Amino acid sequence: MIFSNHPRRPAPLIEHGGSLELACRHYRIPLADWLDLSTGINPHGWPTPAIPPRVMRCLPEQSDGLIQTARDYFNAPFPVAAAGSQPLIQCLAGLYQPARVAVLRGSYAEHPRCWKNHGHQVWNYAQDAEGQGELQRRLAGGQVEALIIVNPDNPGGRLLPPRQLLAWHQQLAAGGGLLVVDEAFMDPSPEYSLAPHSGIPGLVVLRSPGKFFGLAGLRLGFALGDADLAGRLHDQLGPWPVSGPARWLGSRALADRGWQRRCRARLATESARLRQLLARHLPGSSLRSTALFSSVLLTKDQAYSCRDQLGRLGIWVRLIELENGHAWLRFGLPGHHQWPRLEQALGSLQ
Repeated sequence: MIFSNHPRRPAPLIEHGGSLELACRHYRIPLADWLDLSTGINPHGWPTPAIPPRVMRCLPEQSDGLIQTARDYFNAPFPVAAAGSQPLIQCLAGLYQPARVAVLRGSYAEHPRCWKNHGHQVWNYAQDAEGQGELQRRLAGGQVEALIIVNPDNPGGRLLPPRQLLAWHQQLAAGGGLLVVDEAFMDPSPEYSLAPHSGIPGLVVLRSPGKFFGLAGLRLGFALGDADLAGRLHDQLGPWPVSGPARWLGSRALADRGWQRRCRARLATESARLRQLLARHLPGSSLRSTALFSSVLLTKDQAYSCRDQLGRLGIWVRLIELENGHAWLRFGLPGHHQWPRLEQALGSLQ
């Protein structure tokens, strides 16, 4: 693909997890009384230390060790830091001339929104066998110039092996194309990550500590690509794209390997518990899980009814409509003392 400075055009915003203020008003339940399972953020987040006053009072230093720590954590040569994945998604879409872009239908909605916003032709393919077959045909025929994969998929939970993604990258790179892999939920399963391959042309991997480390409010994310892409992203982001406190905390979280090992083991146990709980109370539905959330595929009517019944009990989950009359209902992990409340609420569903 050819780099471009295509002008950004405004586009409507998309609702994501959270929005508890809306739920509070609708159900007339105070904010403090909610169990928020809508975001997929780790409820056992990394324990943040006190930030030294000097970090708050000085401009961020590029030589503070964050980038080297990120290189070590991701095993990637050219990490570029920004205030979360969102500005990177927006910048990335604007770096290239209008192209034919493929995105899985029902996946994280900011990708197609941002690429359309920059004049790209976006094709949403289905996850079924017919959709996968059409994607393969278009890749083989050179009809896809950029492929965007969320891995694990959000909200569908599908996890693709590296060999499949690298095969697609090879097809795209042969024609000068681009593979973008959004790994926002990859930290619990780093063996599936393409980050170690990110130095090759035509591959970009997006990572964020917000979900696994429970630091969504920190607003820190990374784009992992080759040296040329890193330079272009730096030019677009400008000076100080990440605050000093975010850099200070982020570098320490990424370096804390002991906490990471313990947390991965805990999440494996708790995600299995959530999966079993949902399978027991929502039988017959399609269920997919990652370490940080489980998603249930229902008809739209079933999904809205289920979310409403849970909402009346002060439990907020994420609903994502699909185009085929179905919707994903996504459940994040509850905190340590919140499991009985969730189980009782699921048991009351009609």
